[in-house]
Amino acid sequence: MSSLLRWLLTAPFIILVVGFSALHSEEITLNLEPILRNISVPLFVPVIVFVFIGFIWGALINWTNSAPQRHKLRVQSKDIKALNKEIAALKIKLSDDKQASTTNKRSNFDLLPSDHSQTQNREAGL
Repeated sequence: MSSLLRWLLTAPFIILVVGFSALHSEEITLNLEPILRNISVPLFVPVIVFVFIGFIWGALINWTNSAPQRHKLRVQSKDIKALNKEIAALKIKLSDDKQASTTNKRSNFDLLPSDHSQTQNREAGL
């Protein structure tokens, strides 16, 4: 994704967070009994913290749900690499076979009986 598009998507979110923080700066008291007794914080702090926790939780769920697809892609990429190696080996073998066939190719005149073979046949009485 281009950086301009990222900024176009991120800038409104940043403006909303800053605006929310400026409008909701009144103090509230949180009672976190097992950890802390009473703590006074601006209202926007717990809201932003819980939104951030929700974002991280959603990203974690998305990551775990996409694990089968990532595994499938890894297996397919290994298969593709193996098949590419096999294609390269077959191309080399094909080029070697073509070179061997061009060097061992006989002309059509080689198939005709030569004078030498005719004299051998006469001597043999055929």
